[in-house]
Amino acid sequence: MLEAAFWATLAVWLLTVFFRRKRFKIYGINSLMLVGVVLPLVLYFADWSILIDPIVSPNFYIIFLLVNLSMIVYSLVADETLPDSTSNMLSRMSVRYLDGINIVFLFLYVLETYLLSGQFAPALHGVDVHTASFPVVSFVTRNLAVPALLDLICFRNTHRKRYLFYVAAIVLLPILTRNARMVSFEVLLALAVMAAVMYSTSPHKCLRNILYVKVRRIVGVFVVCVMAVSLVLYAVQLTNERTIRNGAVGFDYGDSIGYTGPLGNVGAVYYGYFPISYNNLNMRLKYDVSNPNPLGFYSFASLWFGVLEIDNVFDISTTQDVANRIVTTSSATVPTAFWTYWYDYGIFGFFPVLVMVWLTYTVLTKCRKNARAGGSLLVYTFLGSKIFFESFQNTYFATPVIWGVFIIWVICKLCVTYEGNTHE
Repeated sequence: MLEAAFWATLAVWLLTVFFRRKRFKIYGINSLMLVGVVLPLVLYFADWSILIDPIVSPNFYIIFLLVNLSMIVYSLVADETLPDSTSNMLSRMSVRYLDGINIVFLFLYVLETYLLSGQFAPALHGVDVHTASFPVVSFVTRNLAVPALLDLICFRNTHRKRYLFYVAAIVLLPILTRNARMVSFEVLLALAVMAAVMYSTSPHKCLRNILYVKVRRIVGVFVVCVMAVSLVLYAVQLTNERTIRNGAVGFDYGDSIGYTGPLGNVGAVYYGYFPISYNNLNMRLKYDVSNPNPLGFYSFASLWFGVLEIDNVFDISTTQDVANRIVTTSSATVPTAFWTYWYDYGIFGFFPVLVMVWLTYTVLTKCRKNARAGGSLLVYTFLGSKIFFESFQNTYFATPVIWGVFIIWVICKLCVTYEGNTHE
């Protein structure tokens, strides 16, 4: 009964989005939820791993039944479209001292890597620090998407290639030095959301204009695509190497998670990071226990542990929600954000999802009302990209996010100007 209700509400959500599709865009919250949360959830049910538990907890269906219902209501009332004037607003933006901002972010990332490992590229020496962080410095290094977004905007407006160099450095540095693929992936997702905004609000996005695209731009797009594919393949290779170094000698990543689906190791890496995370959630719902608290200590970690720091005042563990290691395999250990929400709120675990959607939509709405809403748009793309990772872990309400928003605010106040040298 619960399974049928889950699939029925999911169908209603999809139909609602379809019939109101003029109100939704590829950069919108619905798209990010469907691609980031629903797609891996559906693929989880495809059972492309021999390690997946075939018995699904009733609570699993309850969680996503309520999420579906919440998104149905949202889809009935929301309007995610941005006006074409957004493109004009972006074209009038400029960022002073952006070269310095990029250098500071990159330098601090290299410095943190050295402080954590004593090496500048520990990943090349078999030292794993990809989840480690250094106090204070991590406020900056966990928010590499911020300068990357600014670089994308400035490249759009000036066509200066050094901004693309900065983006490439920001994306590649975490992989090459720490094998921190998720950091790079988060940056790429934020850039993809911003690029979608730029395209959707551009007055020159008509299909007929494709016929007049300059050859050098076609070549440029081709080169970017080749680089992206190469980056994916390299990340997959690093995943296999880390799996071997962690003891699974003779097995690649796909074998370590029992992957039986398509696309070889590329598909295996995606499946292990996202769909199998739902199996970890299912196992925790069956074998772990929650600790309901109405304040949502772990769901809203950025508030309680980031701003108020109650963990230092009352000696509260910041990782108690995942203290019990109940996982599918050591190669896929995260239980999605929804376990944290269930741990805090039980059957009302959809409440943090409502807060997430409401906050993001509020920022998106502000982008429509302000002719100089560059800061709001940066915050929206920064927060919106975090929604994608709800199927991985609770990145949206993680402590670094609130510092990322603060950094955006500071940069916009001090460095962002518009045509006429007007500060935001």
